[in-house]
Amino acid sequence: MSVGEDAVSDLASRVLARARQAARTLPATGSPVRREPTYSSATPDDRDPASVADAIVSLVADRGWQAATSIGRIWGEWSSLVGPTLAEHVKPEAFDRTTGLLTLRADSTAWAAQVKMLSGQLRKRLQSEIPGNVVSGITVLGPDVGPRTRGRLRVKGRGPRDTYG
Repeated sequence: MSVGEDAVSDLASRVLARARQAARTLPATGSPVRREPTYSSATPDDRDPASVADAIVSLVADRGWQAATSIGRIWGEWSSLVGPTLAEHVKPEAFDRTTGLLTLRADSTAWAAQVKMLSGQLRKRLQSEIPGNVVSGITVLGPDVGPRTRGRLRVKGRGPRDTYG
């Protein structure tokens, strides 16, 4: 080793010795307490893992999203709530959370008139299937055919809206 290397080595040794001396003068904190691992027992308790479904249910309850999930259930399970035939011709279109009014859109005026007559029974069915009585009323709309065109070659009469209203 050269003189420069000896000086660096000597400096490093002195710094290490000072650090050791400073560590000895510090108060002893003791070693951390080692705990024995805990194992789950044969009976269910809080340490057991939760299923994803249970975690989602508790999240919805903690955040107060029960009404929103009930409304979403109307769209998600529409066919099973009202039956496949009615679900084929009538779809939920909107829901007003403040009034509880569900708006349905029928694909023909005949279906719109039929569902309008059955709206009381349909509301009771939805209230029994969906918790919280979120649906307080039902509005049924006819087909959305757009504006009537005016012009020279126009047939007189109400057109596609002639059986509804």
